[in-house]
Amino acid sequence: MLFDNNYHLHAGYYKDGHDLEAILLKVKNQNVWCMFFENDFYQLNLPRGPYPTLQNFGLMVGIYFLKTEDLTEQKAAELLEEFLKEHKLI
Repeated sequence: MLFDNNYHLHAGYYKDGHDLEAILLKVKNQNVWCMFFENDFYQLNLPRGPYPTLQNFGLMVGIYFLKTEDLTEQKAAELLEEFLKEHKLI
């Protein structure tokens, strides 16, 4: 997968005393975004899975197919929150 160097977004979850962040990178020439979570830093009880790793970004924990190439900070934060809740990390 090749990522577009012109597009990336930081997403954060800061509710209830949490301070968790992820980075979303856009796939080149596609309306696809991948979310990376640095669990080596956070040390959360993330269920084992086939998570590919990208050096300096962490585990690729989500792939999102969007209708537009732009991703808002609000939507990115919602995607992160959904991931955290789905895996019972919050």
